[in-house]
Amino acid sequence: MNRELLNDRLCARGLDDRLGGYIILEAAKKAKERGGTCGIYAATTVGEELTKHGAARNVHIKYQWENGCGRTCTDADAIHMAGRGIPTTVMSIPLRYMHNPAEVCSMKDVQGCIDVLAEFLCGIGSDICLKPLKG
Repeated sequence: MNRELLNDRLCARGLDDRLGGYIILEAAKKAKERGGTCGIYAATTVGEELTKHGAARNVHIKYQWENGCGRTCTDADAIHMAGRGIPTTVMSIPLRYMHNPAEVCSMKDVQGCIDVLAEFLCGIGSDICLKPLKG
């Protein structure tokens, strides 16, 4: 059961996965509408857990850095190593109480994620080579 809260917030279980799929689809639609030319393969995976900060600045969205030790603890770790490498990006959705029955998100943050990802996708032009390195 989803529940709308005050101040444009939403409460539900599984928001991290559900919103991830929603954000990917909406960002891809928005990038296409804006004339984005890159091919996009999007994935939502079951074992979940390039930077986009320039895209966030371009659309005036505040963002936070998340420190990592080289692994994201998401399926992106395996995907980017498959074959000779697959260009992969990870975006964290700001949530409260993640992996609990009552996860809470701000719809403003959700829209911000859509805007940043769409800007990032529009910034991938034909001058950017995403082919795996030979080796």
